[in-house]
Amino acid sequence: MMNAKHTVSIATLMLCAACATPERIVLLPGVGAKPTSIEVRGKSGTAVLAIPYAEAVVTARDTVVGKVDAETVAKRYADVIAATPTAPKLFIVYYLTGGNELTVESLAVVDNIPRELAGRPAAEVVVTGHTDRVGTVEANDALSEKRAALIRDTLIANGVPRSRIVAVGRGEREPLITTADEVDEPRNRRVEIKIR
Repeated sequence: MMNAKHTVSIATLMLCAACATPERIVLLPGVGAKPTSIEVRGKSGTAVLAIPYAEAVVTARDTVVGKVDAETVAKRYADVIAATPTAPKLFIVYYLTGGNELTVESLAVVDNIPRELAGRPAAEVVVTGHTDRVGTVEANDALSEKRAALIRDTLIANGVPRSRIVAVGRGEREPLITTADEVDEPRNRRVEIKIR
């Protein structure tokens, strides 16, 4: 069974057509609007699974394409689904201009992160600081690093082990909203906290 839950498109899957037991491949629904598909190659040819719950059964002689339902998949592959890692989650917090003060809404976001991590015992946290384009590149690099470090330290103070957190600054290099230089854009003054 292949899981297309992540938005990475799976291009090609090669199967051993000479195997004694049939191989089953099921395309699960993707997350978001980006379509996914799987190309299955067997001794009798190629089949493309492009709709959720499409299934290919590959034997030594044949490849049969059909469709299963969500309930069948849940029962048949319960152990595999239970072992599937939780999808990454992204939190974004925003800052007031020129410093390290979070917006009121962002304070609540930071408070929710330790609860999210409690259900992910082996998760890694990547904290990435960003700025708008007001100020010099050097000053924005330093400010973005400081913002990321402050979020990292807040998470550590709330019980997240330091060994699970990576904090980096990207300055003004990766804006959410593209602007000209020296434009004050609140959505670019942010820290992204990705739990994976």
